[in-house]
Amino acid sequence: MLTAVEPGRVDTDLRERQIRYLTENPVRTAYSTTRMEILDAGQTEGVTPEKIATRIRTAIEANRPHPLYTIGNNAPAMLTVRRISPARSWNA
Repeated sequence: MLTAVEPGRVDTDLRERQIRYLTENPVRTAYSTTRMEILDAGQTEGVTPEKIATRIRTAIEANRPHPLYTIGNNAPAMLTVRRISPARSWNA
């Protein structure tokens, strides 16, 4: 049986890595600054990687795992959007 874990927004250290990249490549600063503002908003609402790992472990250890596990504040809503949207809009 195939089981999927679908996380919503994830709180990671992406901002710190992005800041390092900007200091090394100032040409991309304007574009990246806007992008970082969007990422910051998402990360503050995101679930921690540890919580995602716990959900994955739950799926692995289950005697009868569900076909799909979601975690995060927007994961169930995004699954609904993906189901009603054309597949090519997600693969672009």
